[in-house]
Amino acid sequence: MMPDEPVTPGEIAHALRRVRPSVYRIGEGADPTLALVMNAGPAGRRNAAAKIAGLLAEHGLTLGTGDDIAALTEDDGALPVRRSAG
Repeated sequence: MMPDEPVTPGEIAHALRRVRPSVYRIGEGADPTLALVMNAGPAGRRNAAAKIAGLLAEHGLTLGTGDDIAALTEDDGALPVRRSAG
């Protein structure tokens, strides 16, 4: 896949199949998004974010924030998912 090809919500769901769906929300649309929606303390959110960021990276996906773990942990909003450049 090329970095400029759009990511589908199905690709995100496939990448995160080892994470309980109650932990995250995938926003559908032309530019799919991902949000961490679990109720947990900072350490629990950070652990979940690390797992999610790692699984996305394994499948050539990123949030493109520079620090996807911090972005997921600290941001309650939905972040766009894109393909990794490399």
